[in-house]
Amino acid sequence: MPNLSLVILKTVFIFRKLEYFLAFLLKFRKNENNHGFLSISVNEKYIYALHSGEKYSQSIDGSNKIYVFDWDGNPIKELNLDRTVSIISVSPDNSKVIAYFDDGKANLISYKL
Repeated sequence: MPNLSLVILKTVFIFRKLEYFLAFLLKFRKNENNHGFLSISVNEKYIYALHSGEKYSQSIDGSNKIYVFDWDGNPIKELNLDRTVSIISVSPDNSKVIAYFDDGKANLISYKL
């Protein structure tokens, strides 16, 4: 059984590093630059990152592309969803991704992995 405290600690550490990095990058934000990762979810095995890649000058509601990385940062695979979502969460057992999208009302959708 995985040590949940260790997983939470790793996640907080990664988010803290991302927060400082994003704050640094925002100082240099320009409209011709691209958005990056919009939502990140982790479990003991992988890191799932919803990626946009659209220009800052464009209004974005989300993305349909999720990159999957191992904990060493190596790319594992790319998932292409059938719709644009704005928030993702992966199940602890790595069996599904739950995503949020808004089409005038709040929606959750589940994708089997």
